[in-house]
Amino acid sequence: MSSDIVVDVDLSEEGNAAKVSRQQAIIKMKRDCEFYIKNIGRRLIFINGKPIEKGKRAHLADGSLIEVTQ
Repeated sequence: MSSDIVVDVDLSEEGNAAKVSRQQAIIKMKRDCEFYIKNIGRRLIFINGKPIEKGKRAHLADGSLIEVTQ
């Protein structure tokens, strides 16, 4: 972790988190007031068990579970 970089979600206490890029995903709220996640890292992301590959985005419903593979 860099002291000069603001981190929105700190995974440093999560075991193998050091193997995940600091810029793994972007979460944005669109004009429809819905949240979306875009995978910009090297690792696969799962949203509620569904894989989201690099460069792809997915809708985040209330209570969505976000998982990043090792």
